[in-house]
Amino acid sequence: MVGEMYRPGGESRGGVLLVGGSEGGVSTRFQAALLASRGFTALAVGYFGLPGLPPTLHDIPIEYFATAARLLPPPVRVVGYSRGSEAALLVAALHPDLIGGTIVYDPASRVNPGFPGGGDAWTHGGSAQTVIPLASIEDPVLAIAGTDDRLWPSADAALTLWQRIGAEIRLYDGAGHGVGAPPYLTPATGAYLHPRTGEVFDRGGTREADARARAESWPELLAALGA
Repeated sequence: MVGEMYRPGGESRGGVLLVGGSEGGVSTRFQAALLASRGFTALAVGYFGLPGLPPTLHDIPIEYFATAARLLPPPVRVVGYSRGSEAALLVAALHPDLIGGTIVYDPASRVNPGFPGGGDAWTHGGSAQTVIPLASIEDPVLAIAGTDDRLWPSADAALTLWQRIGAEIRLYDGAGHGVGAPPYLTPATGAYLHPRTGEVFDRGGTREADARARAESWPELLAALGA
């Protein structure tokens, strides 16, 4: 297990497992630290791109995230960002006994290919996991997206989650990909140089819309976590 655990100064409100996207590494440490300041035990987990882990987003076992969830005090919620939303939804669907709620930013509603280059992104029970069995998710889901996400259709995915499983959704007009970044920091919009591949992607959005989405979605996240 590779990650960074942040603990509150007093009694814990419960555990939060944070899963980042295709940038790899431990990319959610700042969100985890903020959540610890609000009383949660937060684990920012790495799942590829670090020593001892796969080098790329290929063949990542969902059991890895279940093991991470077991390290946290109940109730445990999982927060997934971009590609990490797939892992969050999968662990909630395949291990519903461990997860008491799911929050996904810039989400997908289905499994996407491994990155880079295709292939299988996720496994379960030693086999490729190519479908998210959404109907198996037992606890609430909150999906947050910007309407100007040009990296992938996260607003459409949020609507699919609402249609399929009654997820709560928050769509922020004009915001791009990255609405789940820590609030109150200056957003970076538009062109994005991917740290793993060197490719340039367009995240969409504007600084004003992204800043508003980050600030307004932060209390929505805290409410979903029970703060």
